[in-house]
Amino acid sequence: MENKAINNDTIWKDTKGNEILAQGGDMLKVGDVYYWFGAEFVGNSKFCNIKCYSSKDLINWKFENNVLTRQPSGNLAKDHWIGRPSVIYNCTTKNYVMIFEWNSPGVPRNRVAFAQCSTVTGVYNWVGSAIAEGRSFGDMAVYKDTDENAYLLTVMDEGLDLEDGKEVNYSLAIFKLQADYCSLKGKVFEGFEMSKREATYIVKKDEVYYWFSSDMRGWESSETKYSTAVNLAGPWSTLKIVANCPNTHNSYNSQHDFIITVQGSDTTCYIYCGDRYSNFHGIGTGRYMWTPLTFIDGKPKIQWFPSWNVDATTGIWTESNRELS
Repeated sequence: MENKAINNDTIWKDTKGNEILAQGGDMLKVGDVYYWFGAEFVGNSKFCNIKCYSSKDLINWKFENNVLTRQPSGNLAKDHWIGRPSVIYNCTTKNYVMIFEWNSPGVPRNRVAFAQCSTVTGVYNWVGSAIAEGRSFGDMAVYKDTDENAYLLTVMDEGLDLEDGKEVNYSLAIFKLQADYCSLKGKVFEGFEMSKREATYIVKKDEVYYWFSSDMRGWESSETKYSTAVNLAGPWSTLKIVANCPNTHNSYNSQHDFIITVQGSDTTCYIYCGDRYSNFHGIGTGRYMWTPLTFIDGKPKIQWFPSWNVDATTGIWTESNRELS
C-alpha cells in the first residue's frame, strides 16, 4: 500500500511491506532518486547487513540490496562491528565509495573503513581501513563539498589503548579524503571542546557550514546541538542547542543521524532524520523520526509533526494540507 505522508511514531515499511532496517545511516541522491543506506542489527546490536533503499518521493521506499554483508570470516566477519555508513560518488574513478566504522576483535574501538562499487545498489567490495595519529574513532559521517573534495567527519578518541586511561569521544574532527575517497589525506580541524559527542553531520546553507551532533547517550535519545563556520578548518562557534517546536529535551525521542537537503524547483527544504533506537531501549514506537528542519535568521529549528508531507520535486513541505515551508 502506497504511503501518502511521512508518518512518525510508527513502524516504517518498504514497498513490499517489510520493516525498513537502516539505522545509523546516510542519504545519497543520484539523478531524481534518493538512496538510503543504513545498518541492520540483530540481537544485542550485532551488525548484520548494510541495506540500501530507494525512493523518488522520500515517502515510499523500495528495498534494493544488502550492499555490505557480514561473512563467516575476512574483513567483514560476523563478529565485527560495522556502522555509520555513508556513500558518495567519485566523478573521477566513476565509483561509489562507502565509508564506515569498522571494528574487529582485539582492536580497541573503531577504524575508518572503505569499500567501493561501480553501481550505487551493487555489492561493495572491501578496499581497506585506517586510523589517524595512533587514535581510534567513534561515530562518523562524510561531507562532500561543491568542489568535489570529500571529508570524513568523525568523533576522535584520545588514544588507541583506551584501557590506559584514555578518553572515548574526546573530540570532533574533520579529515580530508584522498582524491579517490578511499583513504585519509590529512586533518583539517579538531575541536577538543567538542567532547562527548556522537552522530556527526554537516550541511552547508548560504555559505555557512552547520555541524550537527548528538549527546553521548549510547542507544538513548538526546538533544541535538550544532556549531557553525564559514570554513571547514574553522574557527567553529561554540555548540548551541538546536531549537525545537514544540519544546523537547531529546529531539522527540531520537538521536540525530543525518539531514536531507531537498533542492526543489520552487525552494530548498531540509529534513531532520533521527534514529529512534526503540529496538534497544524500548521507548517509543518505530526506529526513525523525520521532521522538517527550518532555518530562521541562521538558526536551525526542528519542527515536530506526527504526520506531514514533502514534495521532492518542488521542495515544498506541508502539514494538514497547509503550506508551512
